[in-house]
Amino acid sequence: MVASIIPPSAFTSRASRWHTATPARTGHGAGRVGASHPTEFAILRQRRGGEVELVERPVAGLAPALLIGVLLASLEMAIVNAVLPKVASDLRDAGLLPWVFTSYIAATTVATPLFGILADRLGRRSTYAIGMGLVLAGSVAAATAPTMPALLAGRVLQGLGAGGLIPITIVIFGDRYDIAERARMFGAISLVWGAATLGGPLVGAHLTGWFGWRSVFWINLPPGLIALAGVWWALRGEVPPAAAPRSRWRDMFATPTQRWLGVSGALAVAALHGVLAFVAAWVQGVKAGTPLDAGFALLPLTLAWTAASQVTGRLVPRLGLGRLIRWGHATLAIGLGVGWYWTMEPPGLVLVGVAMGMLVTCLNLAIQESAPPALRGTATSAAIFLRNLAATVAVPTFGWLAGFRPGVADLRQVPGLADGITVVMAASALIAALAWLAVVAWVPRRLAMGHG
Repeated sequence: MVASIIPPSAFTSRASRWHTATPARTGHGAGRVGASHPTEFAILRQRRGGEVELVERPVAGLAPALLIGVLLASLEMAIVNAVLPKVASDLRDAGLLPWVFTSYIAATTVATPLFGILADRLGRRSTYAIGMGLVLAGSVAAATAPTMPALLAGRVLQGLGAGGLIPITIVIFGDRYDIAERARMFGAISLVWGAATLGGPLVGAHLTGWFGWRSVFWINLPPGLIALAGVWWALRGEVPPAAAPRSRWRDMFATPTQRWLGVSGALAVAALHGVLAFVAAWVQGVKAGTPLDAGFALLPLTLAWTAASQVTGRLVPRLGLGRLIRWGHATLAIGLGVGWYWTMEPPGLVLVGVAMGMLVTCLNLAIQESAPPALRGTATSAAIFLRNLAATVAVPTFGWLAGFRPGVADLRQVPGLADGITVVMAASALIAALAWLAVVAWVPRRLAMGHG
């Protein structure tokens, strides 16, 4: 991460922005007073106002390993969501179906802020290992679950680990790349997510047909172990800081702009889950489709999200974060409104995908750029915590609106499911509109790029 603030005179040439520095101790605490043995080259990065910071050079193999971890988390959600009705049918408890999703999100919500603080205090390497270990342990527990409550316990373990994996991945990219490169890396994350979302239902359907639904949890072990080994090796020289500053969330949202960025992101994620959490129920419970059909129903959203994230990464330096965040929120509200009129049809899903591709990239960048580098882990996790909290509240609330109740053994027994999901889409559109209004009212059109 950031070593220390160095005067502009440290540059060997004013004409170049990037230069190789002398060997420096690795780890996000590099440059701390009392640092001992150098192990890796660092680079100097100029910040706004002429200051320069010493940061770690990206290590070969780190980005692929981190992206494999993202692939694991993305596949987990895509595969499981597509086969949930089959799981609920086999375990004879469709009434708890939304909680297979909610338990994962709730555990992620609880773990995210804790992992952010741990990442700033213990280091990225050890914290990532803890998160991946929990994901793998949860996968084993879910794969061997004899009942729905046991499955939920496994999902909780998985969620606790995922609460560390995703924010730490984002933080590591923030440590080692400038804002333009970081935008492209976030685009790579969305590309991996899109590929996993597209391939996940296919993989899940075939695994379920060949080996049963439990195989969708066993499949997590190989990529998880590969990602863990890769990150552990790539960050082998990291040394945690001796005295990280005390993490206080109120410092992360100290200004009205920071607070409303956090709130608007949380509202956008809550609205999004009106689609993500119920598309399988719509396709299989209302349209009498298969798990594979449910996966393909999200194809327009996934392709649009992936494409928009790639384009957004290149537009950030030209248009600025503030303008793109406004456009993203407006597009999300319109897309969900169209999705309410034509329930779960491609036109609305495409607009939702475009909106989220813009928002996820820009909101993550805005949060990281507004936080002190030494608290980047806490800042990132605090923002993700708000989004996960919103999803945790939204999914069971939407489930109640859709008609899900405990004790219902099959989706076909949910009363008025079609009308209920239509109500969910309307509520999602209203939430997205409120998020857009909050951004227009309280977030400047032009946001500063760079803390300090």
